[in-house]
Amino acid sequence: MQAMESATSSVQRADNAALTPLLDDDEQKFLSWRRDVLSTRRGQPHALGTAGLSRFFETAWQMVSRNTATSPRVITALASESGLFRIDELCRIDLNHLSAKEQISYLSKLIVPFFKAITHKAILSSFLLENAVGTIFTFLYGVGGRRGIPLLRSISGILLTANLELEQDDEVLSIATSATLAALHQITVCNQNACIEAGISEIVDTISTCIGERTDNLESASTTQTAYRYLEKIRMRLRFGSEIPPLAESKAVIMKGPITFDVKQEWPGQLSPDGPRHDNDHEDISIIKIFPTAEEIRSHRSEYLPMADPDKLHLVGVRGLLDRQFRLLREDTVGQLRDSVRLIIENLTDPTIQASSGRRASHGAQIFVYNNISLSHISFDKRKGLQIAVEFEQPSAVKALATESARKTWWAETKQLQLDALLCLVDSEGRSIFLSVSDRGGSRQSDAEDTNDKELSRGGAISMDQTLERSDRKYPVTLWNNRQKSVISVRLLEDTNNNILEILGRHQTKPRASQALVEFPGVLVPSFRPTLQALQLMSCSLDVPFSGILASTDSTASVLGGVTEISPPPYALERGFQYDLSSITNGNVLTLSLQKHFDIHSLNRNSTLDLAQCNALVSALTKSLALIQGPPGTGKSYVAVQLVKVLLAHRRKADLGPIICVCYTNHALDQFLEHLLADGARQVIRIGGQSKSEALKPLNLRVVAQGMERTKLEKSETWRCHRVLEEDTQEVAALLNEIENANSPEMLKSYLENYHTEQYYEIYQCEEEGWEKVQSRHDNSVRDWLSRAPAQTTITRPRDVATLLTSSVEQMSKQERRNLYEHWVKDIRETLSDKLTGAINTYNKNKENLNRCNQESNLRCLKEAHVVGVTTSGLARNLDLLHRLNSKVLLCEEAGEILEAHTITALLPSIEHAILIGDHEQLRPQIQNYELSIESVRGLKYSLDVSLFERLIHPRQAGIQTPYETLATQRRMHPSISRLVRETLYPNLRDDPAVRDYPNVTGVRPRLFWLDHVEEEAQKDPGRPSQVSHSNDHEVQMVAALVSHLVRQGVYHSDGIVVITPYVRQLQKIRKVLSQSNELQVVVGERDQEELEKQGLDDRGTPNSLSAIRKTTLLKSLRVATVDNFQGEEADVVVVSLMTFRGSPRKEDAASSVTYVFNAGIPVLSNVIRSLAMIAWFVKNLAREQKTPAAMPVPRFAEFHAISSARREYTMYHYHVDM
Repeated sequence: MQAMESATSSVQRADNAALTPLLDDDEQKFLSWRRDVLSTRRGQPHALGTAGLSRFFETAWQMVSRNTATSPRVITALASESGLFRIDELCRIDLNHLSAKEQISYLSKLIVPFFKAITHKAILSSFLLENAVGTIFTFLYGVGGRRGIPLLRSISGILLTANLELEQDDEVLSIATSATLAALHQITVCNQNACIEAGISEIVDTISTCIGERTDNLESASTTQTAYRYLEKIRMRLRFGSEIPPLAESKAVIMKGPITFDVKQEWPGQLSPDGPRHDNDHEDISIIKIFPTAEEIRSHRSEYLPMADPDKLHLVGVRGLLDRQFRLLREDTVGQLRDSVRLIIENLTDPTIQASSGRRASHGAQIFVYNNISLSHISFDKRKGLQIAVEFEQPSAVKALATESARKTWWAETKQLQLDALLCLVDSEGRSIFLSVSDRGGSRQSDAEDTNDKELSRGGAISMDQTLERSDRKYPVTLWNNRQKSVISVRLLEDTNNNILEILGRHQTKPRASQALVEFPGVLVPSFRPTLQALQLMSCSLDVPFSGILASTDSTASVLGGVTEISPPPYALERGFQYDLSSITNGNVLTLSLQKHFDIHSLNRNSTLDLAQCNALVSALTKSLALIQGPPGTGKSYVAVQLVKVLLAHRRKADLGPIICVCYTNHALDQFLEHLLADGARQVIRIGGQSKSEALKPLNLRVVAQGMERTKLEKSETWRCHRVLEEDTQEVAALLNEIENANSPEMLKSYLENYHTEQYYEIYQCEEEGWEKVQSRHDNSVRDWLSRAPAQTTITRPRDVATLLTSSVEQMSKQERRNLYEHWVKDIRETLSDKLTGAINTYNKNKENLNRCNQESNLRCLKEAHVVGVTTSGLARNLDLLHRLNSKVLLCEEAGEILEAHTITALLPSIEHAILIGDHEQLRPQIQNYELSIESVRGLKYSLDVSLFERLIHPRQAGIQTPYETLATQRRMHPSISRLVRETLYPNLRDDPAVRDYPNVTGVRPRLFWLDHVEEEAQKDPGRPSQVSHSNDHEVQMVAALVSHLVRQGVYHSDGIVVITPYVRQLQKIRKVLSQSNELQVVVGERDQEELEKQGLDDRGTPNSLSAIRKTTLLKSLRVATVDNFQGEEADVVVVSLMTFRGSPRKEDAASSVTYVFNAGIPVLSNVIRSLAMIAWFVKNLAREQKTPAAMPVPRFAEFHAISSARREYTMYHYHVDM
């Protein structure tokens, strides 16, 4: 027997030996280390001692620094109860009894490895480890800092002693200082109360003394710069804490600035003399709800809108900057919704005004209104969450359609109630809930009468069969199958408890108030909500790069007319760093050093850049915040590509991470990334699904992430989250079913048995011994009790419910029984509703965890990228993901067209180098509310449409003027055309010699063409009462004839021609006429299409449209665009129709009409033509210098007066000027 046991033991040892090699070195090391985590004696954690802890944390750091599959498991183990015991053991070590040298030794071998492990950038950036990291730092700090403050105080004392007394290796101290500051910064991030603890401020002051005295002697410049960055971030958070005023002193804020006669502005929240305007009026933007509350909608007090002058803000510095951008952007987007909803509520409240379905003009956004609303069904979807089927009256146009197929066609072609469309459910009592369309179909109950209400109205009860019949008999209802009613499925935009309970209440009982469903066509929630949420988060962290420049509190520079000096990027300050420019000099060796003079002419000779472009490139590389202005055709995008090439060559050396490239439009982003790829850039990823580029499709983040293998941790977490979500979905669905059947016999019986025992015994005739009378399959006890009420009682008035709950049920009148029954059902539903809100909140948290699991693989993809391209709106939606990339460089194109709020949110906390490229002399950012625009008399004080790019170059209020470079040589326009902008906007603009050799235009003779007509503007369409745009039918026919003439020359094809106009209505008519031609395929850009849909002018595919317009790639068909949305793009031929106005009450509208054609330099005239003086200059100077050419026939029009040519492109000018 012993021999057999021995043999068995030998076999087991052999098996174990055979299995051991299956574990790699990292796995074996982790398992050995974890045994120390779990080490116990007699069931209690076993202390490792100082030496053991040193080995323990040193090993942890080694595993984390290798960034293998075991790294996340190390952090997870440290966040466990046993791991936290090791951290507590570290905090309890008393270093005071050790000598100074021993203290330094333990600091570098024990504490520093621990700090470095828990602040490693891969650990802090992980979605999956976010909770574990938060647990570690919360525990490390302790309640009131009882654990973290003593430890950090000891460390700062050791650093100070070593700095003053010991001849210690500088690198050892700098590494220890940097690691300590990194841990301290993360403590302040995870523990908001740490920012107001005096002990933390003392620790920061002590460490600041160490850094300040050793700056010149530190050998490791990289570590020093890192320490300084952490120190500045900590100080900013501490300043934020110290600026929080006591509650009693919150109103004692004094206005600063020069003495002027100003109308005093009411500040927000409690700072207002009259108190808060409503329940969503707060001093702190982080607690303001994005969508307006019901009280906010009803309020008639003006909102607090911060002015552009920083001296008139209630907050200073970067807090004031973020506060201003948030409030103005919210007013521009959400404000229009608030005003429109208020108008609808007033219409519902006033019986003399009936809210009609369809488009209407209002003080706010354009809207559609749907009447006779009821919530027919509520369900729950694992992916979409809570789903509400809303039934409403069909629009009048649909009621006129007799067949279901016709109605289906109408709904399929209309732009109303599209997926994700923004809605608001309002009633005459002033309540409102914001929703979005989740499905254009739905489900509802059968048309059978609500049996429950019928029975109750007769005083009867509901059987189990009837209740089940009510909940189960549903059939699908779409938008079109009923001529009178339609159903749409919607979801809540904010899953708050109040909103959920409000929806449940409206579904369970028919509201007495009138209800309406309001749709906001063209308002896209993702276009503003992510940015507003990002500004709120930034207001809490205040971690904004270049805050000293963006929100300077020192106005000395601006007062003296000076220009601030911009320091180089921190990564470029590393000792020995210099830029290698060989990537743009055809391989010729050329370096740019911050410490040496650079020969700009050498770069000019060895590269394809002109001198101004060379200056711009060098300035951008040597300034942490660089601005490059470029008039049309001067090569802004080309310089941007060269900059990225230089930076990519130093990506590893400077640890830059992925370079973030941001553009305002998808088209501009596609073009820029395609140029990078053509110049040899690799590892490019594009975020967002709106790309039209075939070359970028395989580089889309979603495509790349789908092809990436998930880690074991990601797989296990994803599986766990799916399983939990399935359980949550089943729980919510069960609760919804119980709420729906709250009046069923089973629910009532269970309720009475648990909460009203005595009444339960009376109704169900239970005997004292506990025996219960046998009931039939369908228990009708409650119905029987309701029906057997005595016809006459001695009770004259029904007693209140509170009395009835303690009374005998047999002694109640018929009315009392009905009242008590309704109370029972209501109580059941309220109890279940509270459980439902909790279950939905749990579902939302678990769904967020699943999203984080999915984002983890996206993050790994992006970390391997060299360049990440994203639009401004896409950046705001993916802000949490991009924050974790630790990117140091941001390049922003079209910076002059981007709202300051969007640019600020693009400045990720890790950014050390930002390059903004644009032209503030062209288009400004687009906003919705004209009264916030700098071009408005009222809006001048707000100037929301002034970009950050323009504000830094030309600060109109107190602020620092930032240096910038201007590109000077244009290569796009013939000199006769470039002078239009040179003599009005760009006096220093030069022409490249090549533009003088542009050939004449085929089919037209001279370069400038003038044509006068006296046809009046078209009248407004009576079917579109809210129409605000303009059109001229005569010019539409002119444009169509001219395009046809150009195409028939055989030189210019339709895909090389673009027609542009300032007005959306004119665009719509031109597109409609041109689409009649069999020769042409007409397309519009994404922004113009959105504007057409928003103004209800999109007639593609409607029953009256002449032809459906197929989607296609830009510049492969004849494109029609508005002047503003063609900004920065090119084509062979550009035809411009500016229209004429007759009989306009506004003098400026009767001034001019010009129709012209020439190359892509034209979009800058979008600013030129806005000024009557500029138009007068344009006509006076050009007409004076040109002789009237001979008449030239063109199909359908008798004569042309002048032609303008520019490199295969030409322009027809048509004008009428009243001088």
